[in-house]
Amino acid sequence: MNARARILRRVQTALGDRPLRPQRPSAARREPPAELLPEFVERLHAVQGEWARLPPDSDPLDIIATRLKVANAKCVALGGGLPMQRLGRGLGLRGFSLIPPDASTDEVATADAGVTFAQWGIAETGTVVLDERSMRARRASLLPPLHIVVLPQSCLLATLDDLLAQFGPGHADLPSALTLITGPSRTADIELQLVVGVHGPRELLVVLA
Repeated sequence: MNARARILRRVQTALGDRPLRPQRPSAARREPPAELLPEFVERLHAVQGEWARLPPDSDPLDIIATRLKVANAKCVALGGGLPMQRLGRGLGLRGFSLIPPDASTDEVATADAGVTFAQWGIAETGTVVLDERSMRARRASLLPPLHIVVLPQSCLLATLDDLLAQFGPGHADLPSALTLITGPSRTADIELQLVVGVHGPRELLVVLA
């Protein structure tokens, strides 16, 4: 009996006569976005993310500019999309040096901060999701040491299942790249010691618009 057969025999013995049943994914939850906000904020805080909530009809520019000044950030890499163009103009008028979304990777890597919009947030994990197809924000979200992301509260989803459901039956409309960000970058590769900011941003601020 070869090694493969021995392993399969052990599995069969452990299972006995129980039939193997495929595991179905948990049913997607359908709470309205307003009811998901407390859970999202709690999970984001648990993974060391910061958050700020905008009053109704206010502009995220003030919060973003203030946070950039606190971080002594002078050079800002921008994500793409029409909302980001307007926000970028405002940051430029306030004296920040801007790196556009079509700049080279080396240029984006020199930025003190990256500012992007997120297309969705996942409440059960405190995750923000960037669709590269619509916003071209991947490098601005991954390379600078501070990432500030604007997330409309209306785009909060309960679970990852809800996110995948946005892309139609069989996920036929799934983009080529989705960036899922759960707190600042972290790794435990070295002696199992958790270190923040080794492979990406050390700080994450989610502005809930």
